Amino acid sequence: RSSSDAAYELAESVRAQRDDPMPADATKRKQLEMKIAAAARLHIHRRDRDS
Repeated sequence: RSSSDAAYELAESVRAQRDDPMPADATKRKQLEMKIAAAARLHIHRRDRDS
């Protein structure tokens, strides 16, 4: 079970909580997903460097 799986599950749970179809929400959701993806990438890079 990789950290990217956990990040994906987090994004999925966030998406499930935000079902209202407001454009502002969609923008926030997109930003949050980008943030999660960036954090996951950072975590993977850090782990690769440590091993």
